[in-house]
Amino acid sequence: MQLRRWDTSEVIFELECSSWEELLKGALRAKISFYRADFSGSDFSRSDFSGSNFIGSDFSGSDFSGSDFSGSNLRGSDFSGSDFSGSDFSGSDFSRSNFSGSDFSRSNFSRSNFSGSDFSGSNFRWSDFSGSDFSGSDFSGSDFRGSKHQYKIGNMKEWHSMQLDTYMICFNKHILAIGCQQHAIKKWQNFTDDEISKMDGGALPWWSTWKDFIFKAIELSTNKKP
Repeated sequence: MQLRRWDTSEVIFELECSSWEELLKGALRAKISFYRADFSGSDFSRSDFSGSNFIGSDFSGSDFSGSDFSGSNLRGSDFSGSDFSGSDFSGSDFSRSNFSGSDFSRSNFSRSNFSGSDFSGSNFRWSDFSGSDFSGSDFSGSDFRGSKHQYKIGNMKEWHSMQLDTYMICFNKHILAIGCQQHAIKKWQNFTDDEISKMDGGALPWWSTWKDFIFKAIELSTNKKP
């Protein structure tokens, strides 16, 4: 079997085997760079890709559910229409990639770089994006229900972020994350002083200083009152 580049059909790696999984494992053992590799339409569910180089690769229409991509370089790749549910992408670089129409539900994207990527129409429900960079990305039509966004850098369109003294905050029309705390905006508005003080040492003086500014910023940034 052969693994080829999607743009030139050049053979990147070949091995006498009977499955894509065997081919992939052989390529990983040989420390092959998957630069512009063609994985489209493949089933690599529950595979280990950790620490690999996939710059410019084509993953469109494939099943990678439950796989490990932690610490990998996936810049400029095509993930459109694929299933990556339950996968680990922590500490990876996805900048300028295409995620449109894909399923990334219940995946770990913590501390990853997604700057300049296309997430339009994708499913990211119950995923972890804490500490990630989404600057310049497109989230139009995507589903982020139940996902975590603490310490995230937003794209300043659907998701906004800023540093206010001690804490970094991130928000959209419905969710506000402050430091390690993430809740619905309505819930933040109704927290008592006692509840705020129990969140962190020094949280209450900070909240008293910044809360009106934060809610005004949400109103102006999302063009909708929280």
